[in-house]
Amino acid sequence: MAQNHDPARSAHNLLIQALAVLAVAALSSGCGSGLSVRQDPTYKSFFEKTRLIMTGEEIDIYEHLPDTESRQAFIEEFWKSRDPDTGTDENEARIEFEDRVRYANKWFGTWTKSLRRMNWEPAETDNGWTSDRGRIYIVLGPPDEIYLTDGDDTHFLPAGMSEDRWHYDDATMEIWFYMRYQVTFGFSKRSISLWVMDLIDAQGRSVLEEAKLNWIVESSVSPKRALRFKAGRTASGIKIRVPASRISFKEEEGKLVAGLEARIAVYRNYKKLQDLSYSQRYAFSEEEIVAVKELVLEVPFQLVQGRYYLDITLEETTAPAVSKYRSGLKFVL
Repeated sequence: MAQNHDPARSAHNLLIQALAVLAVAALSSGCGSGLSVRQDPTYKSFFEKTRLIMTGEEIDIYEHLPDTESRQAFIEEFWKSRDPDTGTDENEARIEFEDRVRYANKWFGTWTKSLRRMNWEPAETDNGWTSDRGRIYIVLGPPDEIYLTDGDDTHFLPAGMSEDRWHYDDATMEIWFYMRYQVTFGFSKRSISLWVMDLIDAQGRSVLEEAKLNWIVESSVSPKRALRFKAGRTASGIKIRVPASRISFKEEEGKLVAGLEARIAVYRNYKKLQDLSYSQRYAFSEEEIVAVKELVLEVPFQLVQGRYYLDITLEETTAPAVSKYRSGLKFVL
């Protein structure tokens, strides 16, 4: 292959970085699952692909659901919790998921190369979503940068040009870099269409888990500014703490104001118990805001003995754009 890019800051350093990280065989615990799936068609059709973006807690709950009615309710809640903008008629998360599965099947499936082809071309398959590249693509979306190498030459593909990879069909390794997550994944070519992930950043698995919770979150927001929170239980309910640096305050009538709304799906002993919703508005003077380190939202809830999982979504109701974050809290009383 002829050299066509000399990324001073990127390719060489990124390759060194990628080769230094822990080698793993594949997504054994991050994206894959060795679960035995019930034969109920409703269960199987939803779970088959969607488990790739399920958290471990969601898988656990879904496997314990007793009937079709409860599974249907779970499926509705599953997509609702991932909808980035509930103010629109469409669920953009579900549409994006289906688009990513189609892309993975087109570009990452296994197939037999035709002898008449002069260059590698994508082929429609139904198994690309099961591949290592397909799983990462479905969870994290398109990488911001791709580096293809045959061991001697390196070629750089920026965001939006990933489909140009077919020009380099003699490449033996792909390295994907996600700038917004600051993680790298490496895939090695084992055959004409089989690529295996053998490099992953140390923080790669935690990034995958967070992405499953926060599906297609607005990526233009700096990770240091995006909404985040910590939740814990108290004697009277659930306390949510949000760093003030993560809040977009706006000025109203001489005050700096912010609004938060928490929506909590409560599961006890693997069964949906109830939905909680609680909102609060905050207002500070310019003098007061200097001393504010965090905003606290206390959701009253009476806990009884049992095994709990709380699916918590927090949204800024006064933010100029959609600003939300989702996390889980589990405990046993």
